[in-house]
Amino acid sequence: MKLGDKQEAFAESLAWLLDIAHDEGYGVRLQELKRTKEQAQIYVDAGTGILNSVHCHNLAIDLYLTVDGELQWDGEPYRFLGERWKSRTTDDLEHCWGGDFTRRDVYHYSIGHAGAK
Repeated sequence: MKLGDKQEAFAESLAWLLDIAHDEGYGVRLQELKRTKEQAQIYVDAGTGILNSVHCHNLAIDLYLTVDGELQWDGEPYRFLGERWKSRTTDDLEHCWGGDFTRRDVYHYSIGHAGAK
């Protein structure tokens, strides 16, 4: 599947997930949909990221959930959305949730591309 097709599928899946979050009563703050190669290198140098990040291909976003304006830092809201997100995986598109990563990142929702999640 071409990158542009994956980006369109990612946008559709993201809209679907945002609807679910809002239906469950959460506010959502969007972060880092687009990451430059320079920013990716900064994260690599700090030991907190990878150079081939799917953020650099517009195939990942970090979502921060709120309840009554208060940020939710972990727990069930993210696990619930992560499971819903992964349920959209198909033969062509792997929907990945950062809560499953070795270096846990519950805010990260992505579609795998070129070996990166």
